[in-house]
Amino acid sequence: MSARSRIAKRKMRAFTLVELMVSLVAGMIIAIAVVGLARTATTAFHEQVRLSSVEQNMRSAADRLRLDIARASFMGTGNIQLAAFDANQQANVVIPLGHGVARVIGQSVARYASTKDLAGIRVVPRGSYSAYAAIQALSDGPVNLNNVKPDMLYLSGNFTTDEMYLGHVSSNAGACGGGYQVQLNVLEDPAVGRLVNGATSASDATRFVQNAFTPAPGVRFLARVLDQKLCSHIVEIQDAAATTPGIVQINVCPDAGGRPGILRPTEITAGSGGGATQCGWGGAAPGGGVLGLQGEEVWISPLARVRWFIGPATDATLLTGAQQAALTPVAPGALNEVFLLFRQILDANEQPVPTLPPQIVGEYAVDLKLGVVVDDAAQAPPNNMRVFEMDSDPGTGNIKQWTDLPTATAYNGPGPQRVRAVRYRLAVRASVPDRPAQLTGVPANYIGRYCLGGGPPGDQRCSRVRTIVSEVALVNQQKMTY
Repeated sequence: MSARSRIAKRKMRAFTLVELMVSLVAGMIIAIAVVGLARTATTAFHEQVRLSSVEQNMRSAADRLRLDIARASFMGTGNIQLAAFDANQQANVVIPLGHGVARVIGQSVARYASTKDLAGIRVVPRGSYSAYAAIQALSDGPVNLNNVKPDMLYLSGNFTTDEMYLGHVSSNAGACGGGYQVQLNVLEDPAVGRLVNGATSASDATRFVQNAFTPAPGVRFLARVLDQKLCSHIVEIQDAAATTPGIVQINVCPDAGGRPGILRPTEITAGSGGGATQCGWGGAAPGGGVLGLQGEEVWISPLARVRWFIGPATDATLLTGAQQAALTPVAPGALNEVFLLFRQILDANEQPVPTLPPQIVGEYAVDLKLGVVVDDAAQAPPNNMRVFEMDSDPGTGNIKQWTDLPTATAYNGPGPQRVRAVRYRLAVRASVPDRPAQLTGVPANYIGRYCLGGGPPGDQRCSRVRTIVSEVALVNQQKMTY
């Protein structure tokens, strides 16, 4: 055989079986290593996505809660039962922030039934826990997985605008009958132009005004009217409309006694301090004549009541069908509910509005706890600033006492108007359970993982939890010392 033939034969020779097996084993080792590395990277990626989602959800919800708390009593009152009195004057003198009727300290008279318990803030310790059986099942049921008892928070103030709007009082039978109408004109107050947001039609202007003052047509909400004597009239309003893009009409309802919402001096009880001359609008157009756009000037601003709470995503009384469909529970059953952080706009009587479903502020909410810093008039500085921490009130303790209904308060005693700051703790969980059990060594009252049950002891389905703690000063109540 020639040398050329031998070389050609060697080139045609295939791999031996040993060589093939060695190469396959080496390839498998490399493939297993690559797959393992890819799996680890994928797991880490999904964990980071879940964690970032939890962090974003928590921070956006906490920021929204902070903004609302900071506006407590903004353009409103910290305690309507006491705000009508001036401790430095006669007992029954009506002063700014009063609601229009001179009274003697200790009486619980209210012009509107809806305003008798109007306050800037009210904390209901364990309020969300008490409201929903699903939360109770996770807190103190036979499984007792998480032991969470979230609070509930009520706030009042101007949450929709930053301005008072100049208007004129005119007589009006109106939507609620027997009250007055406040007419706003973009040519007289630039703030009104910002309110209607450059609307080119009456319908658009009406929609913008209703969003600020009456978010549900036909439902009564509250507003504050400031007269030229700088007295505040907390009134009920119903419906707001624009006759043209530049002229807005807000209907002010009469009070429980049939008197107009914006009182004249003759409609305010005269007291030894001269209450009849200190508050109220004149009621006559300059130079006489019929009241109209030339009527007395007043300033009006919306006054809303909102409620913050944690509730189940499957509660048909809270969510519309579309909202329920968008938030499916992890698994059916009371111990597997998805809970949400809600912000709910309430009507003048502090009741839910059927046509205004609660706003979902945070998904997969776990806990909401609130504490307060109060100014105690019974203590001399610096001991007057007292702190009642979160988790310290089982429902009948100091936090409830200091944020109780105004009708339960007394002058110079505990009351919501003396709350100077609010501390809150908000916890949310990851949407997907990825841990087998609860963490150990977590500080008391904090949750490291939120367990959903569904497995034997020690093998529960638990989600990681992120918690944020913060404090908000109530700047609008800093000088409320009554």
